[in-house]
Amino acid sequence: MFERTYYATHPDMMECVSNEELRDRYLIGGLFRRGEVVLNYTHADRFVIGGVEVAGSTVKLPDQSEPASAVGHPFLERRELAVVNVGGVEGIVTVDGEAFVLGNKDCLYVTMGAKEVLFSGEGARFYLASCPAHQGFRTRKLSIA
Repeated sequence: MFERTYYATHPDMMECVSNEELRDRYLIGGLFRRGEVVLNYTHADRFVIGGVEVAGSTVKLPDQSEPASAVGHPFLERRELAVVNVGGVEGIVTVDGEAFVLGNKDCLYVTMGAKEVLFSGEGARFYLASCPAHQGFRTRKLSIA
């Protein structure tokens, strides 16, 4: 499910660390692959950072595949999600059947408990940020305008 997991670091672990080691520990790259959702997990606040690049067909936010007790449950069962269109073309995010058109730099807040999130729009690129949530709110679009 997660491309990579990033771990917390104690200050004592940072003595004599090279630039390459810092990049390897903290730089999150490769967020966009055509036709895929790429997710990375960091133990800092149980934050998930990801990206979606739509290529031709609709891309679905995957269900949970870890830990074993959560396999098959919706990704947003206990999380909320921010989606920002960082591409040069409009894209559509459909949350449980309700479609939201996002232009460049528009954002969509997706509430905890959403079951299905679909991304569409050839060439659209969406940046994803997700944190644990304890209460559901209304899914809503926030326009850059």
